[in-house]
Amino acid sequence: MLEYAGFKSWAAFAKGATSISVDQKDGCYQIIGKKKRPDRGWEEDPEQTITFPADATVDEVCDRLIAILQEKAAHA
Repeated sequence: MLEYAGFKSWAAFAKGATSISVDQKDGCYQIIGKKKRPDRGWEEDPEQTITFPADATVDEVCDRLIAILQEKAAHA
């Protein structure tokens, strides 16, 4: 995978990586951004969490997720 992504090591890959998850809690979708922990892991970042209203569609969530990823790629 590293070769295809253009990296020579996992450390180089992780340095510029972003971790995001999508979850559904209590009938509402959430896009949960993560931040790096000092021990090399990831933890949820409340400042990067978007909670959608209960009537939000999967398409709306996906559209917002794509916009977030495009924004992060533009600033990389």
